[in-house]
Amino acid sequence: MNWHKFFLFGSRSVIIHMFVTNGPMIHSMHFGRAFWLDDENELCSAPWRKDGTVEELNWDYVSEWTDLDGLDLGRLLEIHKSLVIDAVTEHEQMRA
Repeated sequence: MNWHKFFLFGSRSVIIHMFVTNGPMIHSMHFGRAFWLDDENELCSAPWRKDGTVEELNWDYVSEWTDLDGLDLGRLLEIHKSLVIDAVTEHEQMRA
């Protein structure tokens, strides 16, 4: 299933996209990367190409990032929060 949905975090926009993780993926225009939670709820990321595709083979764990100079931690935490809320909501809906 492929779908896109635009979200606004204040004045910041991102795109949500379904990915092979069977969960939501957020494409961040600010970071130029896609973000998602893996099966262990670890925050993952991969470069997002200008054609809208994701470089799936170049994914990494955000927790392993070492170059944090200039990183907008607030935006990154908003992305993580949104993914966690989506995961919890999906879990609760499956339990109902």
